[in-house]
Amino acid sequence: MRALVKSKPSPGLELQNVPVPQAGPGEVIVRIAATSLCGTDNHIYRWDEWAQGRVHPPRIIGHEMCGHVVDLGPGVTSVKMGDYVAAESHLTCGICFQCRTGNAHVCKNYRILGIDLDGSYAEHVRLPERVLWKTSPEIPPELACLQEPLGNAVHAALVEEITGQSVLITGCGPTGLFAAAVARTAGAGLIIATDGSDYRLALAKRVGVDAAVKAGAGEAEISLFGIAEGPLSFDMNEIIFKGIRVFGITGRKLFKTWYRLAGLFRAGLNITPVVTHTLPMERFAEGFDLIAKGQCGKIVLLP
Repeated sequence: MRALVKSKPSPGLELQNVPVPQAGPGEVIVRIAATSLCGTDNHIYRWDEWAQGRVHPPRIIGHEMCGHVVDLGPGVTSVKMGDYVAAESHLTCGICFQCRTGNAHVCKNYRILGIDLDGSYAEHVRLPERVLWKTSPEIPPELACLQEPLGNAVHAALVEEITGQSVLITGCGPTGLFAAAVARTAGAGLIIATDGSDYRLALAKRVGVDAAVKAGAGEAEISLFGIAEGPLSFDMNEIIFKGIRVFGITGRKLFKTWYRLAGLFRAGLNITPVVTHTLPMERFAEGFDLIAKGQCGKIVLLP
C-alpha cells in the first residue's frame, strides 16, 4: 500500500510503498476513505524542536481519519466488515488513576496514532477495536475524517456554559473555526473572532461568527489548545486581578465528547466551510505549504 512516511529525522515526508498491516487480536484494519492534515503533523513535517523530542522515525504519520472496516482480528465483536468508522487517536491504558477516574484524555501511559504507532496517512491503518467510532453514512468522508480534531473544539468550546453568552475566539485556524461553529450550534449569544489573517477571518464569517475582527479587560474564560514550539512567559497578575479562568485543553473527553459531537451534528452543526482543500495523497507537500502560508482551513487527503 502507499503511505506517507517520516523515514528519517529531518524535514519532509516520503510517499512509499509499504506492506498492508495485519490485524492481531482485538484489532481491525480500516481502509482509509479520507484523512486530514493536522497542526501536529505539520510540526512533524517541519521537524521542529517538539517533533525531534517526540517522534522516532520511521513512522507513518496522521491520526485524523475515517474509512471502512476491511479485516477483523480474533475476538473483535463490536464492529463488522464494511462498517463506516472514525477513530479516537489517543490509545489509553485503562488502568492508571486518570483513566479510572474519568480523565482518560490525560492518561499517564497513552500512545498516539501517527506518533507512537503507524497512522492514517496511508491506504490502510491498523487500529484497536476499542478506539473505533461508528459514523453515520450521512456524513461524507471529507467531514467524517474531521471528527477527531472537531472533538478538540467541542471540548474547548463547551468546557464552560456558553448558551446565551458572549464568546471570543482568538485565532481562526481550523480548531478556532470549529469552535466557532460549535459555539453557534450550542446557542452562544454573540461570537467574536479575531485573527491576523483576512483569509481566515473570511472563513470565520462563513461558519457564522457575529463579528470578525483583525487582531489589536475584564472577567473572562480562556481555553488554550495547541502545541507551543517553546516555553512561554506571561504576567500572572493579568489572570489573577481580572478574575480570568484558564483551561488547558488536550484531546477529547473519552468518549463523552464523541457522543456530544454526534448530538451537535444532529442539531445542525455545519463545518463544511472549514474544509477548503481536498487533495490526492501524493500532493501532500502542497497541503503543508498551504498550512505554512496560512492560506487554508482544513485540508483533506484522499488515498
